[in-house]
Amino acid sequence: FGSSYFGCLVFVQFLVAKAMLVRVLAILALAAGTCKDKACNQGPQLLQRRSLVEKLESSENSESYESSDTEEEFFECEISVVEMDLDNSERQEVFCHTQNEVLELELGGEKSKKNPELTTGEKAKIKGFRGERKVRVSSMEVKGKGKSGRSLLQSNVGVRSAMVLMVRWLDEGGNLIPSSMDDVSERQTMAEMVNNTVFGVHDRNVQQTLAGAWKECSYNQLELDFDVDKQVNDLGPGQGADIFYVDLPRVCDTTKDPMCPHDYNTTNSCGGKEFYGWSGYSWQLLAQRYPNFDNSLWQHKIVIFPKDVVKCSFAGMGNVGCSASYCFSWIPTSWAHKVADYMHEMGHNLGMGHAGEIDGSPFSDMSDAMAACCPTRCYNAPHNMLLGWMMPTLELRDANFVEPVSVTLKSMSASKDGVIKIHTDWSDSPQNWWIAMKSSDSYDQFLAHSRRDNVQIKSWNGEKSTTHYATIESGENWTCSNGDWNVKLEQVMIIDGVASAVLTLTRANYPTTTTAATTTTATTTTTTTTATTTTTTTTTTTTTTTTTATTTTTTTTTTTTTTTTTTTTTTTTTTTTTTTTTTTTTTTTTTTTTTTTTTTTATTTTVDLCAGVTCSPMDECHIAGVCNPATGTCSNPLAPDGASCTSGGVCDVSSCAAGQCEVTSQRDGCCGNSKCEAGEDCVSCAADCASASTGGGAECGNGICEAGDGEDCFSCPADCARKLVAVAADAIAAGLAGQVALTSATGTASHAGRPKRLWCPAAAGMARVPQAW
Repeated sequence: FGSSYFGCLVFVQFLVAKAMLVRVLAILALAAGTCKDKACNQGPQLLQRRSLVEKLESSENSESYESSDTEEEFFECEISVVEMDLDNSERQEVFCHTQNEVLELELGGEKSKKNPELTTGEKAKIKGFRGERKVRVSSMEVKGKGKSGRSLLQSNVGVRSAMVLMVRWLDEGGNLIPSSMDDVSERQTMAEMVNNTVFGVHDRNVQQTLAGAWKECSYNQLELDFDVDKQVNDLGPGQGADIFYVDLPRVCDTTKDPMCPHDYNTTNSCGGKEFYGWSGYSWQLLAQRYPNFDNSLWQHKIVIFPKDVVKCSFAGMGNVGCSASYCFSWIPTSWAHKVADYMHEMGHNLGMGHAGEIDGSPFSDMSDAMAACCPTRCYNAPHNMLLGWMMPTLELRDANFVEPVSVTLKSMSASKDGVIKIHTDWSDSPQNWWIAMKSSDSYDQFLAHSRRDNVQIKSWNGEKSTTHYATIESGENWTCSNGDWNVKLEQVMIIDGVASAVLTLTRANYPTTTTAATTTTATTTTTTTTATTTTTTTTTTTTTTTTTATTTTTTTTTTTTTTTTTTTTTTTTTTTTTTTTTTTTTTTTTTTTTTTTTTTTATTTTVDLCAGVTCSPMDECHIAGVCNPATGTCSNPLAPDGASCTSGGVCDVSSCAAGQCEVTSQRDGCCGNSKCEAGEDCVSCAADCASASTGGGAECGNGICEAGDGEDCFSCPADCARKLVAVAADAIAAGLAGQVALTSATGTASHAGRPKRLWCPAAAGMARVPQAW
């Protein structure tokens, strides 16, 4: 016994030491990668290293597998990828779907070639060690997406369809478990709220919806159908939306319930067996209720469920990419009123990953709906490119980035060509950079001011996720860390009613253009005939010899121009006369000179910076300026103080002061002026009720939600029961009720400002909405 105990103890210590070593090595790898600056392409690698560390650390808590001498198993399956968004972090899980099983894949131990970015619908051959719920992968071959998966993923324009499952939980005895949808009326109210959040296109200042956001953010290229089967479904007559009610067992045992697709236990776990099991059970229930039910009619399946009685802690979750079988978004009831949550999770369905920052978390780029919650806003420019919604207005690379470029860039919130792409193919590490600006157009109206009317630089090379590098304001510039290129924001201005950025783009080293001119040399030779005369004189006593010196004259004339050189050679005639002896000497010398001239030409392009520029007021407190031809920018004169303007508040009376729109007073008799006036109550004007105080204290049970005296739906559910109330996100944390009342009968709302909607439950109550994600 002693030796066995000692052996077990040593083995356990070995496993602990191994796990610690794995974690230390992973962290050291991350540190080494962080310290080794790869200049501009550091961001994607850094995020990948973070992901690797998370995978290796998560393997410490993985389930046990068979001993190492057990043979590995082979699997052929369809892949589904799930992005799980937690309150303060994220986690990606990959599943292998065989005919009868759902197995989670642990990829940290893969020894073969590096795993590519996986997408739902791909087929794979897998080799690995199997546990009860997971497979530790040793090698994997991805075969590519099936026909249905590929077509669904790429159809991000046109019309998409979605159905909603409203889930309640049953215990082992088939009894309803108390939660936020206890009775028929509460579930109906919740379903109406989901309908008003997901479907329909309305004025975004009155009612924000996923359908409206997709339509506007896609530049009218993507719509969401709300009634595919053209049947009366569970929401009720006259509603039309494809919303279905299902009561599911929290624990499913195939030996006891033949409708269970496989065993699952949502009480103790929240893995693939659970959340894929919910839908499998639902399809059978709905097939019994509706004889012609066919879940393949809808691409997106949205599962709304109360998470307070199950083991699930995420704020939202979605398949990354879609196939015919797997295109789910799972959203708890506590988040079901937020358009941003649907934009995010169903954005995963469209194939997008998260939007991060180089110095932040993988979901910290708050200009994108694929970052953390919660303002409603559109996706960023690289993600719009991924979806096929945008095309660059300008693409620069080595071949055409040969001089400084001055360009006017429209806001991407208003124009689908509002992005510039720079491909640094001249660099040792080529990278794709994306320059864009957002404004208060479309659903970016609700974007934080720090993310609007400035220029943002992001890196994206075709992956699912994007990396934000820098934000620059007017007059600022940014240079890539290895100095490859630079962008300067000269000015933000309104051109033809569209916010636009005037940019100057430069690079460190421009290519040199050389022109070689080949000189043509023409040679002209003139030859003169030489005549020789010989005279012989005979004398007895005297011999006269006349010697003539021979002279050869060579004349060379060279004429050279920039591109042509002409050489002319003239040969003169020399005649020699000799007495008694005839000597003729003729010498002809021709000299040819060839000149080659190389000319380097620098081309300078002059751009009319004011061409096409129309100066318009940047807002109500400015007037139209004048374009400066030297810079192409417009002046922005201030409007006179006292000029009327709109500040955004429904009851605000505002005027201009020093170029700023300031609220001077509140209109009387207006819901939202913070005064509870005659004819108003907490139903007709919840905003004024919440800010007013009667001074006499709240009376629970009088049917009035007296928020001004501290009463809310948690302290007094009787006064709030089965009402839909809108509250701002900070008011949720404070426990305040109401800024907008939404009646269950009509679904209409009386809005003050731009409220968020929340269903205020009775009885058991709903957990307060977490704020971090």
